[in-house]
Amino acid sequence: MKRFCLLLMMLLALLLAGCAESEPATVATISPGPETVTVNSVDEFLEAIGHYTEITLGAGYYDLTTASDYGMETDNPYYMWTDVGDGYQLDIRDVDMLTIRANGDAMIVTGPRYANVMYFLDSSNIRLEDFMAGHTDGGECAGGVIHFQKCQQIELNNLRLYGCGTTGVRLDSCKNVTVSSSEIYGCSSNGIEANQTDRLLVTNCEIHDIGENQFAAGQIFWLRQCTDVNIQNCSVFDNQVLQIMNCQPAAGIELRQCAFERNRIQSSVFAINGGGMVMEGCTFEDNIIRNWFDSENGTILDGIGKTWTEDMLDAWYHVPAEPLNAGERTEVVVSTVDELIAAIASDVEIVLKDGTYDLSTAEGYGTSWNDVHYWSEEFDGPALTIYGVDNLVIRSESGDVKKCTISAVPRYADVLKFKSCTNVTVSGFTAGHTVEPGYCTGGVLYYEDCDNVLINNCGLYGCGILGVRAELCSAIAVTGCEIYECSYGGISMGNTSGIKIENCSFRDLGGDALYFYECKDVNVDGEAVSGNARLSY
Repeated sequence: MKRFCLLLMMLLALLLAGCAESEPATVATISPGPETVTVNSVDEFLEAIGHYTEITLGAGYYDLTTASDYGMETDNPYYMWTDVGDGYQLDIRDVDMLTIRANGDAMIVTGPRYANVMYFLDSSNIRLEDFMAGHTDGGECAGGVIHFQKCQQIELNNLRLYGCGTTGVRLDSCKNVTVSSSEIYGCSSNGIEANQTDRLLVTNCEIHDIGENQFAAGQIFWLRQCTDVNIQNCSVFDNQVLQIMNCQPAAGIELRQCAFERNRIQSSVFAINGGGMVMEGCTFEDNIIRNWFDSENGTILDGIGKTWTEDMLDAWYHVPAEPLNAGERTEVVVSTVDELIAAIASDVEIVLKDGTYDLSTAEGYGTSWNDVHYWSEEFDGPALTIYGVDNLVIRSESGDVKKCTISAVPRYADVLKFKSCTNVTVSGFTAGHTVEPGYCTGGVLYYEDCDNVLINNCGLYGCGILGVRAELCSAIAVTGCEIYECSYGGISMGNTSGIKIENCSFRDLGGDALYFYECKDVNVDGEAVSGNARLSY
């Protein structure tokens, strides 16, 4: 019996061993790593775009318009070409876990100015790093550099994004985005624009040379309906924009340890509508600041919850109110309108021989364009705008206003417009429109975003709605002038500080001699005047 039991146990052991040997061995499953691809041409780059891929760009110039399938249907389901009017835009769609980085100096560019260089839609876990991107040509454009829409988990690191491009980085309906150690420069409108985006971190970036002299620019940071935005340790310099920060509304916005230098801010530093913003440890040096806030009651908080107002920020950062010192000038004597226009430049004193300078008769009337002047097309003819000059004087040689005249024909054009200029003086001549009085919308002298302006010993007449108009200016003086026969009034200034009006006469006007709105530090004939006032003589 014992032997039978022993045999039975041995048989069972053999059966169990046989079963164990027939079952396959269990092996742990290890997910494969991302596919790593090194590319050296546009076609190789496009072919490699896909899920779970790391693309390394070899050093070189990747012009997307040279792709073999440019503007056509593609074999790769993860990108397509979209017609934008003046060419095609690269659209990368529905990808996950895609990295594009460079090994050496690599640049991704496109030609069409209405195209973003790279556009991502409905994608996640995207990492771009170590390359440059921009458009092949400078000039006016409507496309940006990199645009993400409905994407999440985005990392942009050590990129150089440049204009021509309206915006360096644009985000629409995105989540969890980091922009780090990158340079954004030369874009015509905005540095970073985000719409309906949640959790955005911008850190250790340089943003510079955003905006243009001749056109109203945008913002460094333009945030619309965004939450949890942290901008820290960034350097923002040499920009010309309407605002540094535009939040509509602001919720959970923090600006910390950033440096702002040599920026020309045309409207206000902050345009904050609802929700508030925290600013801590930031510095402002050598900026031209008109206002801190776009509304009278604007405020921000510091790191410990203290509320800061316009006056408090002015006092703390000591925004300079004194005129800038002018340097030496080269004197140029002119006797014709073409010589006058050709002489316009920084550090120049233009001396007008007695006579009439009708801008409408200039050889380049309506067509000439350079770094310091352009013509804007008004309803009934072109208007001359002088922009971006520093230390310019235009005066008559004799000083007799009756012997020297600058004029223009179009009634809808200002005779002379100065935009984004500093240290500008006009003196000793008459200016107005050559046609008979009648309906018009143009004035005589118009200053926009200018600093340290002197209008001295001039005769300013209609047909023209205003003798002098100033918007977003500082340190402007009108002295010893006669203003007459203007249909709306004499002098109108808005959002301007440091105004001095002395020894001027007004006659035959269709409205108030003086009109100030939202101005600061206004002085008329030695007396302080409200920044919101109308005065008649």
